[in-house]
Amino acid sequence: MDRAKKKSKFWIIYTVVVLATIFMITMGAAILISWLDAFEQSQPVHAAQSFYDEYFVAEKWTEILEKANYKMGDLEQKGDAEAALKALKKGKKMSFYALGGDDQYARYNVILVDPADLPKEDPKKEEVKDAIAEMAVQGVPSTKIATITLKKSKTEGKYGFYGYEFSELEIFLDRKASAQICIPSHYTLYAGDRAITSDQIVATQAHFWNEHLPEGVTGVEFATYRFENLLKAPEFTVKDAAGNVIPLVENEESGVLETGIVYATQVDQALSDRLLAGLKAYATYMQDDGSLGAVAKYFDTNSNFYKSTRENPSAFVWDHNGYEFQNERIENFYFFDENTLCCYISFDQILKMTGRENYVDKISMTVFAHKVNGTWRIFNCVNS
Repeated sequence: MDRAKKKSKFWIIYTVVVLATIFMITMGAAILISWLDAFEQSQPVHAAQSFYDEYFVAEKWTEILEKANYKMGDLEQKGDAEAALKALKKGKKMSFYALGGDDQYARYNVILVDPADLPKEDPKKEEVKDAIAEMAVQGVPSTKIATITLKKSKTEGKYGFYGYEFSELEIFLDRKASAQICIPSHYTLYAGDRAITSDQIVATQAHFWNEHLPEGVTGVEFATYRFENLLKAPEFTVKDAAGNVIPLVENEESGVLETGIVYATQVDQALSDRLLAGLKAYATYMQDDGSLGAVAKYFDTNSNFYKSTRENPSAFVWDHNGYEFQNERIENFYFFDENTLCCYISFDQILKMTGRENYVDKISMTVFAHKVNGTWRIFNCVNS
């Protein structure tokens, strides 16, 4: 009996020891696994993956820009940056990879790769992501669209580990668009609904008209605007002083958007007839077929042009027997003010010759006129 009791007590103690050992090993293993898991979760890649999945995989472009404290560039319209990110992502594979860091910060690049550059096999999703990151590191063409920066958390986690949390986000968008516009400086340039101020003008050039105008009359000047480093060229419009929209046309050679002079659309017929008659009187006089008095009827006799005509009559007169005018045109009236204008006049002056072919003198001039005592008179003519 005593031996049986002793034997029974041994096995009880043995069983208890074995069970206690198994329990301690199991608990130790669980604690070790828990410790290792806490250590692993404190690594920055998990915080990066969480941020990447929440914003980039979900393509929350607006929220991404907000996280990056994105500031719109010059002339940028609301929604342009979101549209640019969508356009970049379209048709591309996206991933991220570690840039490195230090004990307090960790950085990750978010990249886009053309699917044509990916391995030709059919790897799993995780392998694709790793392949993209690996290819980017190896120099395979990719587009970096963001850098995620994480910082060490100040909140102590399990087992005393400190994880990582979001610190900042930097977005990379190509600003390669540019635009150059040349318009009369007294017109207003708009980008969208925003009026562009004169401090954006990079160059000015006076119209050739200006040197032929009397003192005190404001001529026409062309202003050139240049915009560079744009995310997207906005829609430009031009308005005159009356608020009328003036069409912009792209110069095929230079690519510059331009708008020319807007000429008067309604001109009194009597005014047109008078100016045309005046230039014809001048042409007639210059071929010895008319009098200076006929010219004086239409010209400002105090103008330098008239005085020069009077003092220096033409020395080049064709010997002819009669004349006529053909192909008369008068157009492109521009009023500098209510008392000063210019227009374009052209016609063929046919000088009839005896025994040979008639001579055709093609007259093409910009004519300047102003009011003298209420009557329109020509004060200058310039060959066009």
